[in-house]
Amino acid sequence: MGPHKGNTPEHVRRAIAETMGIDDLTLFDILRALGFAHHILEQLGEALVGREDLSAARMHILMRLRVAEKLDHRVSPTELSRYHNVSRNTISALLRGLEDQGLIERTLDSKDRRRFYIRLTEAGRAAVKGRVPGVAMRMADVFADFTPEERATLLALLDKLGIALSGAMNKVLNAGDAHDARPKEQIR
Repeated sequence: MGPHKGNTPEHVRRAIAETMGIDDLTLFDILRALGFAHHILEQLGEALVGREDLSAARMHILMRLRVAEKLDHRVSPTELSRYHNVSRNTISALLRGLEDQGLIERTLDSKDRRRFYIRLTEAGRAAVKGRVPGVAMRMADVFADFTPEERATLLALLDKLGIALSGAMNKVLNAGDAHDARPKEQIR
C-alpha cells in the first residue's frame, strides 16, 4: 500500500466517498497520491537547493535564464511568468529578490525602450553552476529504481493528466462561474 492510502481507516474512506458524492475512491486515492508526491517534491527541491536566500522557485528562474542564455534567447518577465505559470506580480517579486541578490539584471530593449529583458549576472551563472548539476543528480537518484519503460509510462500518464486538467480548467473558466466546478447540466 502506497503513501496515498496511508493508514486511512475504511470508515473514514467511506465518509470521504460520501462527502465527495462518489462510490469509487480511486479518484480520491489518485488526488491524494498526486498531492503527496507534489508536496514531497517541493520539499525535496527546497532541501536540495539548500540556501535560505535562494528558494527553489528562484533557482528555477535562474536555470531558465541560463538555458535561454545558452540559446542566445532574450527573456522578458512576461515570458518567465507564462513559463512558470505564475502571475506577473509573483514573477515581479521573485525577480526583484533575485536582482537585490545581484543574481540577475534588467536590460532595456534597444529598439523599444518600454520593454526590458532579464539576464544572469556572473553571480547568477555561478549560482546555477554551483547548484543545478548536484540537484539534477539527486533528482536522477529518485528515479533510479524506475525502468525506462516505467519512466516512459509515467511521463505519458502525466502528460495525459495535464491535458485533461487543462481541459477541465478551460471548461470551468468558460462556464463563467469558477466557484462552481460542477458541469453546467448539473447546476440547478
